[in-house]
Amino acid sequence: MILNAFRKVDEDQARAQARVDAIVSAARAKSAAAEAPKRNVYRAPEQLPLVPSLDPLDQRIQEELAHTRRMVEALGDELSNDPILLMRYQTSLQSIDLMAQILGHLACVIGSEDRDEAIDRIGMASLKARLKRS
Repeated sequence: MILNAFRKVDEDQARAQARVDAIVSAARAKSAAAEAPKRNVYRAPEQLPLVPSLDPLDQRIQEELAHTRRMVEALGDELSNDPILLMRYQTSLQSIDLMAQILGHLACVIGSEDRDEAIDRIGMASLKARLKRS
């Protein structure tokens, strides 16, 4: 009789523990789902690479613009490594980065056979508008 009473207590505790485990498991699963990164359902269509220009002068200008962009980026990186300059000239250093981006976009436009398509692919709205103005 006493042995059965202990078994009953053990069974009750086991059921209660199983219920608690299920609740904790469900809460963890819900938390993990909330913290999981959201998948981007929209995906931009893949674009074919631009056809390069056959004009040798265009190719050389593109190379020079790309080289100038790399030099400007290197300058910006070097200046931004100095914390004093970074604090004092933060806006100017951001302008250097912007200049490097513009040079890269211009290099793509100059080196492309279809310049209108190259301009359409530019992500900077202000540069695109300036290049498309009449």
